[in-house]
Amino acid sequence: MRNARHSIRWRALASLGTRGEALVEQRLLGFDLHYEKRKVSLLSEIYFIQNDAAPGIGDGRTHNSLAWFTQLGYQINDRWRFTYRYEDLNFDHNDAYYMNSRLIGREKIGTQNRHVFALRCDFSESNALMLETSVSDTELAGSTTTTLLTWAFVMY
Repeated sequence: MRNARHSIRWRALASLGTRGEALVEQRLLGFDLHYEKRKVSLLSEIYFIQNDAAPGIGDGRTHNSLAWFTQLGYQINDRWRFTYRYEDLNFDHNDAYYMNSRLIGREKIGTQNRHVFALRCDFSESNALMLETSVSDTELAGSTTTTLLTWAFVMY
């Protein structure tokens, strides 16, 4: 494991002062692994998340989540690269941190996995085009396929 990350609490704009009170205290522990050899690369990350809800928020209890992905890349030639990634998210539907009052059937969104296939063409160091197709599977929505075409470039 190359890097280990641990965060006890994160607050946006903490240096400007705290407004209100913390509704959920979050602990996060994550690890990543990266391996490259010639044309093949492997990248994987895993995160353990613990959310402690304040009394009166959701059920006021502690909930645990697990999120991870594994990605395999293959450099076809100097310009083209193929990537496959598997992603998985599993969390307790009673966790107030993930709560969304607009969701109907919220009790079924506690797991999701996704298969992502991508083909990238690097025109130069600062200009690339990528075609990505992902197949998501959630308990609530079933299977959904999404295709994106992305152009990334850097302007100097």
